[in-house]
Amino acid sequence: MSHDDNLSRKQLIRLLNEYRVFDSVLQTTDVMLVLLDSAFNFVWVNDAYAATCQMTRAEMIGKNHFVLYPHADNETIFRRVRDRGEAIFYKDRPFVFPDQPERGITYWDWSLKPVKDDEGTVTGLVFSLRETTQFQQAEAALRENEERLRLAWQATRDVIWDWDVVHDTQRWNAAGADVFGWRDAVDAPQSAAWWLERVHPDDRVRVTADFHAILEDPARDRWEDEYRFQHTDGDYLQVLDRGFILRDNQGKPRRMIGAMQDITARKQAELALRQSETRYRMLHESLRDAFVQTSMEGHIIDCNDFYCQMLGYTPKELDALTYKDLTPERWHDFEETIVQEQILPRGYSDVYEKEYRRKDGTLIPVELRTILARNEAGQPNAMWAIVRDITERKRVETTLHQYATRDWLTGACNRRQFFTVAGEELKRARRLQRPLSLVLIDLDHLKHLNDTYGHAAGDQALRVLTHVCRQHLREIDVFARLGGDEFAVLLPEAPPQQAYDALERIRLTLATQPIELAGGRVAITLSAGIAGLRGEPVSLDALLERADQVLYQTKKAGRNRVGVEAAEGLSERLMPCLVAASEAPPPANDVERRHYPRRAVTCGVQLRVIKNSCPTIAPGHHHAITRDMNECGLQLVVEQPYPVQASLVLAVVDDADGLERLTLQMGTIVWMHNLPSEGRYILGIQFSEREPFRARA
Repeated sequence: MSHDDNLSRKQLIRLLNEYRVFDSVLQTTDVMLVLLDSAFNFVWVNDAYAATCQMTRAEMIGKNHFVLYPHADNETIFRRVRDRGEAIFYKDRPFVFPDQPERGITYWDWSLKPVKDDEGTVTGLVFSLRETTQFQQAEAALRENEERLRLAWQATRDVIWDWDVVHDTQRWNAAGADVFGWRDAVDAPQSAAWWLERVHPDDRVRVTADFHAILEDPARDRWEDEYRFQHTDGDYLQVLDRGFILRDNQGKPRRMIGAMQDITARKQAELALRQSETRYRMLHESLRDAFVQTSMEGHIIDCNDFYCQMLGYTPKELDALTYKDLTPERWHDFEETIVQEQILPRGYSDVYEKEYRRKDGTLIPVELRTILARNEAGQPNAMWAIVRDITERKRVETTLHQYATRDWLTGACNRRQFFTVAGEELKRARRLQRPLSLVLIDLDHLKHLNDTYGHAAGDQALRVLTHVCRQHLREIDVFARLGGDEFAVLLPEAPPQQAYDALERIRLTLATQPIELAGGRVAITLSAGIAGLRGEPVSLDALLERADQVLYQTKKAGRNRVGVEAAEGLSERLMPCLVAASEAPPPANDVERRHYPRRAVTCGVQLRVIKNSCPTIAPGHHHAITRDMNECGLQLVVEQPYPVQASLVLAVVDDADGLERLTLQMGTIVWMHNLPSEGRYILGIQFSEREPFRARA
């Protein structure tokens, strides 16, 4: 081998090595490189370009560029470079891969340089590319952020500040002049000392210490503080200041950006709220009335101590209850009406009364007014009420009502109350055409009792009469003391016959219950007159006048009896007061009494019952009490029942003058009333028409 051959071989090896080094460099760069022939076919590509095209290098060699990526504008550019032999360069040129539409618009920096032979003929093109899509996107995002920052800088009411820590200069946005009146830091950079001079003297030391502590701590990058900052008018505003620290690689602060927010109004509102809450709590705890707050569902949210004391519950126990749990059921519908018709439509209720049930089960009357609370959206979210225990007031009202409507001595209705209630009842009875009876009662010989035993005895007799009447009258009956020994009873829904039966029970009970006095036991009796509605219009005064006339006739006939105005439904033989005084004058003395033995019974009677023509002797000797005995018949209180319509032989013993006189009288039992509370009976006995047996001494 010649020397020239050895030299040529060495040059070839060197060139090959240089090519390999050059190829390695071209393959490892992120710049995409392509060698095209003059017809734009791929001669060589590096790995970066093949990867971007999502192909292998071998797959691309020999293929035409514009067959793979047709693009009329780019093909025109390639032809111009080839034909003119002049290189070109494009910055951020957009391109869309037709086979990769998901990538969207991509951006490229690319150059195209012609490859010429020794004669200057273009034999190919070198195509180099670098994708700049990410840079374009980053720059677009940066521009967008800068625009947002610019708008925020201009639009915010917060004072945005930017402090160059190294050069100690800070700038404010225009809000600094709007909020604080200072244009110094808006128009030109100012130092940190300028800012610190305007911090309130009482806050300056603390703010400075906190500020420097954060700047000197590399681990901290945020600062926040509240302090007072001076306005140009000399006043101080309360501000919330926040800053973010930018540090270099050594952790030293380089720049600080932050915002000052005027929170004066908020602080004033917070102070007012605290003061309001303090006043509310003081009022809450010092109220002598109860306070309670509930949800719209009625659950108890809050209450003061007095509310707990009033109901006997602890606050914890009340947390599990609703106001309905504390209210008797009979008030639930009433209170729901208050909520729906007053509280919800207008925001509060009238003052109203109801009852609470205490923990021990007792009921207490209360007075309250309820206020509606709303949330920020204007929707009802709670109710609160001031509740007052009115037990004592009700007691006083009851006492005053009793003073105004009750007789102080007996507790019966007084004259005014009687006329008020009786007038209404009379109107109702006339309107509905219902029965009604009115009774006037006199306590017999009250003056004699007062003169003999004293007025205390008379008062006791009046109270006993009231007690007996209440025992035998109905709830709807109105019993009143009109004055002195005069009483009245109004019996709604009661005809005279029913009123007569009731008064007879009262009269008999009273007569059998003597009162205990210092001088011994004294029997008291009453006289009564009954008048009832008869269908025609009548006033209360007229009805009283008629009852008074009957009472007068009753007293004139001998007292200790009940008289009825009309004979409707009642036999005249059983109405002693119908006997005219001229026909049956009362006994005035012992001589006169002996002429009227049937009306002068003081000891009693013996009964012989005749049934089925077989005489049956009533067992034992019955010392029965007889009343209202006249020529027609008598009424008798006995210990055992007897059949109605049974015939009797009455043995009447009169010992009024110390001599026993016996009168035998035939009679028939026409009615009988049971006295269950006494275990006795009242018999109404009518005498037969035939003459009585002759009396004997």
